[in-house]
Amino acid sequence: MVFSLRSRKVPDKSIDPFIVHKEVDDDEYGKLKKDPKYKRLSWIADINDQLRIALLSSFGLYLRIMKVDYPYYITEAELEVSKHINWYMGGKFFIGKYPPLSSMVYSLLASLLGYFGKDDLVYAGQSFTELPLTAMRRMTALIGVALIPICYITLKTMGHSRATATLAASLIAIENGMITQSRYASPEIFVLLFTGLSILCLSLSYKYSSESSSPSPRAGTMQILTGIFMGCSMSSKWTGALVLPVIWTWVGYDWWGKVTDKDNSMRLVIKKTSLYFLTTVLLPLSVYFAIFQFHLRLIPQAGDHDLLLSTELKYSLRGNVFENSQTDIAYGSQIVIRHTGSAGGYLHSHKKRYTGGTTQQEVTLYPYVDLNNLWVVHKVDEVWNASQPVEYVQNNAKIRLEHFSSSRKLHSHDRRPQMTSRKEYNEVTAYGDKLLNFDNNDNWSLQLLDENNLVNKNENNTWKSVNQKFRLVHNRGCHLMSQQVFYTPPEGHNHQEVSCLGSAAIHASSWIVETSYHKSLEGTELTSIPKMDTLSQIKEIHRMMWNYPARIFSRLEPVSPATVNNEKISLGWLFGKKGSLVWSKLDGHASYVMMNPSIPLSLKIFVPSYLLVTGLNLLLSQRQIKPYFGWADFNGAHSSMQISSIPFFLSAALMHVLLLGILPAFNLSMSDVLSGSYYSVMFVSVVIEAFNSKILRRSLYYGLLVLALMKFSEMSLLSYGGVPFTHQECKDSGLAIDCNSFPLSQQEINEQSMNTTLLTIYLNFGAESQPIQYYRGKESETDENIESIKKSKYTSLSHQYTGTHRYHRVMPTPGMTLEDAYTWQNEVTSAAREREKKAREAELLKKQQAAENGEDEQSDAIVDPDNMIYHHYEKPIEDEHEHILRHHKGIQHDPNNYIVEHKVEVTPEDKEILNQPHVLDEINEQ
Repeated sequence: MVFSLRSRKVPDKSIDPFIVHKEVDDDEYGKLKKDPKYKRLSWIADINDQLRIALLSSFGLYLRIMKVDYPYYITEAELEVSKHINWYMGGKFFIGKYPPLSSMVYSLLASLLGYFGKDDLVYAGQSFTELPLTAMRRMTALIGVALIPICYITLKTMGHSRATATLAASLIAIENGMITQSRYASPEIFVLLFTGLSILCLSLSYKYSSESSSPSPRAGTMQILTGIFMGCSMSSKWTGALVLPVIWTWVGYDWWGKVTDKDNSMRLVIKKTSLYFLTTVLLPLSVYFAIFQFHLRLIPQAGDHDLLLSTELKYSLRGNVFENSQTDIAYGSQIVIRHTGSAGGYLHSHKKRYTGGTTQQEVTLYPYVDLNNLWVVHKVDEVWNASQPVEYVQNNAKIRLEHFSSSRKLHSHDRRPQMTSRKEYNEVTAYGDKLLNFDNNDNWSLQLLDENNLVNKNENNTWKSVNQKFRLVHNRGCHLMSQQVFYTPPEGHNHQEVSCLGSAAIHASSWIVETSYHKSLEGTELTSIPKMDTLSQIKEIHRMMWNYPARIFSRLEPVSPATVNNEKISLGWLFGKKGSLVWSKLDGHASYVMMNPSIPLSLKIFVPSYLLVTGLNLLLSQRQIKPYFGWADFNGAHSSMQISSIPFFLSAALMHVLLLGILPAFNLSMSDVLSGSYYSVMFVSVVIEAFNSKILRRSLYYGLLVLALMKFSEMSLLSYGGVPFTHQECKDSGLAIDCNSFPLSQQEINEQSMNTTLLTIYLNFGAESQPIQYYRGKESETDENIESIKKSKYTSLSHQYTGTHRYHRVMPTPGMTLEDAYTWQNEVTSAAREREKKAREAELLKKQQAAENGEDEQSDAIVDPDNMIYHHYEKPIEDEHEHILRHHKGIQHDPNNYIVEHKVEVTPEDKEILNQPHVLDEINEQ
């Protein structure tokens, strides 16, 4: 028999790590454990194991901690951690890219070393002065080293030979990706640590359970620790949650074996099922939420992300004070409306017109408190005044919203918005004035929503402020909505677009009234924003984390959310030569996270071979034919675990990489594949152990180890970044990285006569970009120049944008005072009266000309401020009752009793012509 999948339990007697002397079956193994000689042998084996662990760990520590302070600046991955540390030190609330456990550990270390959160690190490549980054890297290196004994003990616990455990631990020690990851303060190394501990504790739990027929306290303790480490893994980064399906697969296999075993009572099965559920499902989730709750206790203060939060969460933080609002909303109430589906802010209009389309007054979202956020509620057929009695606004009521500062109405029509110009979207503007009050396109229906965000059909419910969501449905059937589309400079100030869409989703078209005031309601019940409970806070934080690039904006980020790398991780990352950049310079110094090529090569050989052998075994066993290469025995491979190591480690590796595809791609890199690499190392080691030929097995042990050492040496240039890498070296390596980012060697430059080639790169500073030109061969000097430019530019930006202003697209503009608002209202009203005056003069002139010529009465045209012509007929309304009747039926009229029958569109060019002096006289002559 050449190949077998059955692992061996052996008393290790040889000091040679790759020699296995004898197989021992389960019965003999049980008798051997009771023999006094076995106890002495076990003690000697423990010493040998400890010596191997110590030697391999020392070697791994040297590889990880060597020149760990290089580079002497902060990297992109460490920049996010440094921000978290500063926020923790100040107790400021923030939204992170990943769960908080790793940042909390780094913050604790920094605090113990005397750091107070004063080092404002704003860009990758910035030198650190106060932040103890080198100490943080050393701690990361120690965590990386811990994987070596964890791997060794795991395989020994699962019943594999010392040779197999030594090989796997050696491969972990010289795994390039793990070495690189262990040199930088980032959360991925915590995921590796807690993943390894979860597998180790579960294997110990099975080992202790199999050694005793009665319930074992040690087994129970290990099972509890398994659940705790699973929770810690997912609390470090969401990729750590992928250890859950791996553990569940193992547990599910064992549970199925107990369920189908007739010797097990139903009581035992139920007991085991409950224990598995508690320790591998409820306990990890409890640990995860407990860590988040502790995280929230550390950051109770208002922070830099306040403008991005919901009203409830924002005012649950210390330092944010909400002024209570009147509960009920009546006609005549002055209200401030906030969009609940985004961080855009409040419904807003200002003294600016759209640059295209109708050129009417802009309506946007604005995140800061401003008088231009104020709107007055009116009925559709009546202008409210202070003499009217209080009338509350009911569900499904038709209303108009008048912009307080300009007296224009919230308006929509069949025109495309400026940014979202698709046909299903309609433009929203502020339109009209106090003399043009009754346009049907100013009419909106109030649609209240219940607690489940469903439409409330009870028309007896009245509109409430603060705690009641609602939608506004336009007269044409579309919903007032907003999404993350922005009026970018120079035409706009990054305000968020407001539009009207018939098929708008609830989250995009739901609003709340954050503040309401009515003079007649003074002294009535006031409403405050209730404090958000912890669970609700965690839910909102997770919604924002899931869409982090779209929800969290930074003016100092060199990469905008639109250009975030969304490349999906595939199996090619596990089987190929993919690498993720950590940092780089133009002169060829660079560091990449990439797997040691010996592991992907081994996987390409052993995975197909294993699947082929397993498939043929299954096929031939059905035909009762004994294959030449032997049988695969899964169920009996490890009596202590009831599962075979080979399929377990293979399925764990594949499962981990494939399930990465369900996580947000913006936060994934090669670092997140390293857990799959950890499983792969153990899979390869166990497969080699399965060969029966000692010569072949020994050859594979030594051969793989030598190959791994050679590949480690070749790839060490990119693991450490201390020696420059050239373009030709990159091409020769066959790595799946951008070789054009590396410089040509001096020999290549001389041979190609390219020393005068002028190259250009672009430095991104938030929304700005600056070109840098340099000659080939002058990369080192250019690196120094780039460092100087970055330092100067980012220092300026960090002083310009601080606090909440750094993390929102919109910068505050000078607020409008009450006097400014009254002035603007008077300007709009004066313009309307002037327009009416000209219209009357033109009408009178036309009447005189018609009388002189003996012609019939004809209509005349006047221009309103929003590019629409209104046709006024000469016949006055003499009957006062007729005037009131037309008024309540919504027929449009002007103060001089001229009925407005219809309107037609006028282009901007027509408006310019019509507003010229004596233009009406010229029209009449025509």
